[in-house]
Amino acid sequence: MQKIETQAVKEAREKRKVKYISYFLLAIMVVSTAGYALLSYTSTAPPSNSTTDDPLAFGKYPLSVSGQKVYLSFPREDVQNISFEGNVTLKDYFGNTLYISSYSTALQYEISDTLGKFVSRVQEACYGNCTKNLPEKNCTDNLIVIEESEERSINQENRCIFIKGDLKSIDAFIYKVMSN
Repeated sequence: MQKIETQAVKEAREKRKVKYISYFLLAIMVVSTAGYALLSYTSTAPPSNSTTDDPLAFGKYPLSVSGQKVYLSFPREDVQNISFEGNVTLKDYFGNTLYISSYSTALQYEISDTLGKFVSRVQEACYGNCTKNLPEKNCTDNLIVIEESEERSINQENRCIFIKGDLKSIDAFIYKVMSN
C-alpha cells in the first residue's frame, strides 16, 4: 500500500530532484570546459630561431613599412645578391589592383600576404593566353609573373615584373619594392 502524501511533500521532492539534476549538469559543464582547456593548450613561446615576439610569425623576418608589419621568409642578407633590373616602388602598387600569374600557390601567397596590405585587391591572372578561367593580362596592368627557374632574377618591363626562381626571389623583390 502506498503512503498518502500531501501536495507540499510532492513539490518538495520534485524541487530536490530538479536541484540535484541541475548540480549534476553544472558539474559536467565545468569539468568538460576545464578538460578542454587543459587538453587543447599549446605553448605560444616562439622557437629559438624566431626573430620576432609575434607568435603568429614563427621563423619569419619582420619588415615595417608605413606603419604596417609584414613578415618575410628570408632575411634581407640572404636575398640581397639576387639581381633586380627595374625601378618599381610601393607607390606604384598602392591602392591599385595587383595581378599575379604564378606556377606556385605558395609563392603567390607570399606576395599577396605582404603587398596585399597596400593594394586595393590581389587577383590571380594569366600572362598572355590562358587555359584557366582567369583574366588575361599584359604589361599595361600591374602584373607580377612568377616563373619557375634554376636561376634567380627579377626584371621589369613596363608595368610587369618577371620574377624567376623561388621564394628567395620573391622576398628579394618585396625588400626592393618596400625599401624604395
